[in-house]
Amino acid sequence: MSSRSFSPTSNSSTIDEIARINLGRIPERVRLKYERMSEDVFAFFRGTDHLFARNWASGLRPVDPGPNLLQCGDLHLENFGIYLTEARELLFDINDFDEALVAPAGFDITRCLTSILLAADVWKLSSVRAERIAVAFLDRYRHALGELADPDSSQELRAGQGQGPVFKLLGEAAACTQKELLNSQTRIGKDNQPRIRGRKGAHPQLLKAERQEVIRALNAYAQTTQTPDAYKVLSARGRVAGIGSLGVPRYLVLTWGTGSPDGYWLLDLKQAIPSSVRPFLGVQPEETWTTEVERILEAQRRLLPHPPAGLGAAQIQGQDFRIRAMIPAENRARLSAFRHQIHKLSHAVLMAGDLTGWSQTRGARYLNEKRYHQLTKWAVGPGLESTLATAIRHANQTRDAYCEFLDAFKLADPRLSQP
Repeated sequence: MSSRSFSPTSNSSTIDEIARINLGRIPERVRLKYERMSEDVFAFFRGTDHLFARNWASGLRPVDPGPNLLQCGDLHLENFGIYLTEARELLFDINDFDEALVAPAGFDITRCLTSILLAADVWKLSSVRAERIAVAFLDRYRHALGELADPDSSQELRAGQGQGPVFKLLGEAAACTQKELLNSQTRIGKDNQPRIRGRKGAHPQLLKAERQEVIRALNAYAQTTQTPDAYKVLSARGRVAGIGSLGVPRYLVLTWGTGSPDGYWLLDLKQAIPSSVRPFLGVQPEETWTTEVERILEAQRRLLPHPPAGLGAAQIQGQDFRIRAMIPAENRARLSAFRHQIHKLSHAVLMAGDLTGWSQTRGARYLNEKRYHQLTKWAVGPGLESTLATAIRHANQTRDAYCEFLDAFKLADPRLSQP
């Protein structure tokens, strides 16, 4: 698949825009993406960040959207989860940076608030309850900005640090040994070597030539590291996960790591393609990266308290892929785990407010200290307060777009068929 970029078309229909952004992706996975998007309005929202950006660019944004800073670019409730650091510790934080860019602070805030309102539809919460949770998120976000007032200070959510549902998730994951985690994703083959389990729909088998390309790419990357033997490939499969990036080539690779039986590494390789929201917001002068993979890696290094383990880049058939170590637990460590427990859900969303504030503080300081002071000033004024009203409008537009998409999907609209 080519890393093609597209010109935004602000006046195109919802269906045309969805078809455009998915053009060139793996057809069978795009069909799966559409199936997942059809399940509910929140899933649709997660799979159409470009529609949110189009509406934003068309004027659906606060009068004062805040200062520019480096940010996630696709913040929503399902984009928080557990990840593994280089020190082999588990942290809970923002978990996907494919859309990372420099943009007004209010962009990610409004998108996350919109996700709260839409998730509430699916979780059968009243609009009053949803808006209360959204207001609490904003309050925690505002407070979190001040917690990093000292440039040398750091904030993070790790196992054993506190109490509450997020810390319980972290504790449960941390209590598992590496071997137990790997056993959930691997099996022992006939040659007595570990193999990634061929989970139906999640880990498709690779053709021999494609597998060899993955191995060749990791071998080349290994030579740039201090531990090349750690990247000896034991097993490789495709990886199908999430919604927004479905159709983008992605691999799950088991490597030697630090050795058998507890030291194997499970690596996620994902093609780095252009951000689908960036064309609508424009390239900012502060963006100094030259490739898409550099953009994604820079965001992870700058916006997280500690970068993920195994973070790097490899080329497969001339295309850049982001590498990171993963843990099986991260796939189930989502805020939606608390959807039926409103008290726990509310508490977890407050934690998301903390993480967002800390991340945006880092994103402002990535540019300069003055930008951080502009951010804190904006956060105590009407600019931040107006993001909720803007999110309510975005939520309404998303509901309408979802109905349009659902009709087209059920009627097998040819525009949703890959050529």
